[in-house]
Amino acid sequence: MGGHAYKVDLPLSDSPDSQGTRLFLNALLEADCVTTLGQPAMSVSFQGASGIRTDSFPAEATYVARFANSGLGIALDAVLHIEIPPELSVVELQAGGSETGQVIEWTIGSIGSREPAPGDPLSSGSRWADLSFPQAGEYVLRASLDYRVGVSQMTAGPVSITIAIGPDVEATDAGISDGGTDPVDGGSDPTDGGTGSDGDTATSDCGCQAGHGPQGRLSLLLFLVFLATLKAVGMKQA
Repeated sequence: MGGHAYKVDLPLSDSPDSQGTRLFLNALLEADCVTTLGQPAMSVSFQGASGIRTDSFPAEATYVARFANSGLGIALDAVLHIEIPPELSVVELQAGGSETGQVIEWTIGSIGSREPAPGDPLSSGSRWADLSFPQAGEYVLRASLDYRVGVSQMTAGPVSITIAIGPDVEATDAGISDGGTDPVDGGSDPTDGGTGSDGDTATSDCGCQAGHGPQGRLSLLLFLVFLATLKAVGMKQA
């Protein structure tokens, strides 16, 4: 709008060339979810041992896939996937998990923003899987998260963890393998089962809420000032 002049004659129904009011209102009420500032920023990570020393097979180990949203938007219809090699078998899954071929998945639902409003879903969580390793060797697990922003389908990941298992392998603690992106603080502890959002409770299909946050409050204040100015101008003209 800068550097241009727009007519502001009212009412718009009688002033078809008066675009200043329309553009001003559009600028004030622009939704954060249609800008890069209002998008979710999803990350996926693995937690589990990358080295297991054992000479007893089959051997079992637990791996946790974690997800987190460090953005301001809400991720909708999220589904978490873990892809396992065909040699491995599933011993047990966290509640809600299903296995199809070499892919394990959980329906997460909505994942809240890093600045949640009351009633918003959690911004992070985790799901675990107990796996059985038939023999010594190296195995690769991959995790990814499918989700929706508005009408756009998005994917976070995949991230992978390579697991070495055998009698001569150096044992490692259950650390986090995430490709360099740490989950947001406040995520659930994987050791207690990890709980993410349990339902699609987002209030906006584009992943944001009108008037939420300082930008929304400022826009509302400016809008009220603008309306008061229009009223005053109308009274003078009358």
